[in-house]
Amino acid sequence: MNQEFEIPREELDNEVDSAAQQPLPDQQVLPEDIHNAQFSTRVRGYDREEVDAFLSALAAELEQLIENQQLLQNQPAPMVEDEEPYAKLGSDAGKLMQLARDHADRMKNDALAEIAAARAAAETEVAELLERAETEASALRDMAERDAKAIKDDADRLHTGALTRAREVEIETENMAAQAQTEVEGIRAAAETEARVLRTEAEEEAKRIKNKARADYTVVTREAHRDANRTEREARQRAEILKDEAEEKANERVRHARAEVRKLNDAESTLKKRIQALQSTLDSLSDAVEDSDAPQDTAPTTVDLTDTRSGPA
Repeated sequence: MNQEFEIPREELDNEVDSAAQQPLPDQQVLPEDIHNAQFSTRVRGYDREEVDAFLSALAAELEQLIENQQLLQNQPAPMVEDEEPYAKLGSDAGKLMQLARDHADRMKNDALAEIAAARAAAETEVAELLERAETEASALRDMAERDAKAIKDDADRLHTGALTRAREVEIETENMAAQAQTEVEGIRAAAETEARVLRTEAEEEAKRIKNKARADYTVVTREAHRDANRTEREARQRAEILKDEAEEKANERVRHARAEVRKLNDAESTLKKRIQALQSTLDSLSDAVEDSDAPQDTAPTTVDLTDTRSGPA
């Protein structure tokens, strides 16, 4: 494929005018200048080989014209005022010079036409490239806007989900704390009730035993006056023993009840620890939600679920 280059309009005008349009006797261009002429390369220009071939042919014609001119200068020129521009060079030389000038004019016109066509094509291509670039930029901008909106929607959904989950955890923690508090209060009330019942039963048992002992003592004194003192002593001893046994049984039940109360207090302490752990988890979730929603300065509401009441000693 032949290498092509582009000749700017001003450069082409200057070089063609200098090489072909100026009168030959007054121009400063020599054949070697045409042979050694160098042009800057551009895309979508003339074929370099064709231009070099034309310049070589033009240089050869110029050399021939120079030789003919030198020959004619040695001959006396006729003095004719209305002489044609190239008549002094001779009929053949004048025709040749006119032909070269016409050829140069055609070349210039062709070059200008091709330059105009190339420039129009370049302008069209530039317009198409600009239009395509604007279209692609608009598409990219629309895509970026859609992506940004999708990311914002996802962020909003995540934020809303986090707030909803935090509220659910808070409600769940409050429910668990309330349920634990209710269980503790129920266990404490049941223990206190059972302790009162055991104490009442122990007192009633002791009273019944005393009454029975007194009844037995009365019966014994009625049956035998002789054994009255002995029977009274035995009855009193038996009553004391029974009383001690009843009191011991009552005390044992009271100790058992107190042990149950201590167990309930331990269970209450464990539940308080669980409540504190749940409160700590709730605070952490509230802090995380606050960090994700930084522009808002509202602090998450912290619910104190700990039981400040003291249990039985």
